[in-house]
Formats: sequence, C-alpha cells, structure tokens
Amino acid sequence: IEAIGKKVDAAGIWGTDKPASWPTAIVPGATAAGNVVTAGADLTVSVAELGQKLAEDGFAASGFITAPGFNWRLVGLRASDGHPIYSPSVTAGQPSALYGLRLDEVRNGSWGVTDPATDLIGLDWSKFVVGIRQDITFKMLDQAVITDDTGKVIFNAPQQDSKIMRVVFRVGFQVANPLTRVNPDGASRYPAAVLTAAP
Repeated sequence: IEAIGKKVDAAGIWGTDKPASWPTAIVPGATAAGNVVTAGADLTVSVAELGQKLAEDGFAASGFITAPGFNWRLVGLRASDGHPIYSPSVTAGQPSALYGLRLDEVRNGSWGVTDPATDLIGLDWSKFVVGIRQDITFKMLDQAVITDDTGKVIFNAPQQDSKIMRVVFRVGFQVANPLTRVNPDGASRYPAAVLTAAP
C-alpha cells in the first residue's frame, strides 16, 4: 500500500510514470507557467514570493507540501519583528503551519524523484483532485506467468516455485486551471508554485 502511495504521489507531483490520461504533473505544470521562485538568502521572503505568484494568477495558497526535514529548516526563522513565521505542531497527529497555512512533508519516498532541487510547493488545494475508483485489491497466484509486450516469458511462478502478487488499484488525478479575472492566460496560469534551492 505504501509503494502504491509513493507511485501515485510521484506521478501526480513530478510526472514520473504518469498515465497518459492524467494532466501535466504539479511541478512541471507550475514550472511551465513560470510559477517558480529560487530560494534567496531570506527564506521568509522567498516563501512570500511563492504566495505572490499564486495570487498573481488569481489563486489563493491553501497549503504547502515539502521534502522530509524541511520544517526543521524553518524552525529558527523569524520575521523582521522577531516573531517566528513557522508554527510546528506540538500536538501529535496535527499538521504544522507556515504563515498559518498547513504544511505537510511528503514522507513516502516520492519527493524529488526527478527534481531534487525543489524545496517547497505552494498550492491552491481546491484545484487538485485525486479520485479513487477502486480500492487496492491483492491476489496471490502460484500458477501464473508474467510476459512482456512481445509475449516473452519474464517470470514463471510454477517453474520457479514462486508466487506472484497481483495488485489492482484504480485512481484518477485532475487539475483545475480555471480562467481567472487576474490572469486570463492559461499558459502562464497554474494553481501551484514551486520553491527551488539556490544553485
């Protein structure tokens, strides 16, 4: 189940092994629209620029996703008046917040599979949908053969005295990029923005 979650996240966030029927993944979509901020010396300013990118497209940031451990980079950060901009959760099971918006670390191993320079993604979550058509099912087979697309046998369970586990999961992913009064150009408009590490 964890491996499937990793696969779904990698496809939706980065486009890794993305089904052809899915839209452009989040990071490539935001990059194509120009919604990329390179982290500067003051990370607080860079995060604010990320929110500004979304606002200039007519969207409102409603949360962030990031690499594991990124929240610890934020703990020591302070605004110009000395107040912390980051509020780590002190209650088990409760999400942390950045500028009052939910911050979730992607801990299943899918973060940065194709773009390790990405540190943070700000999103208007109302514009992203993951729909589960069929829950995960498993079936163990000891009389099955796995072949490639040419018919060549790759794995023969009875011959190799093994079992094959067939896993079925049907899921869809969609991004809404509606026309906004702020930015009517679909090519430069996207409901997510990406913060990349300084080169």
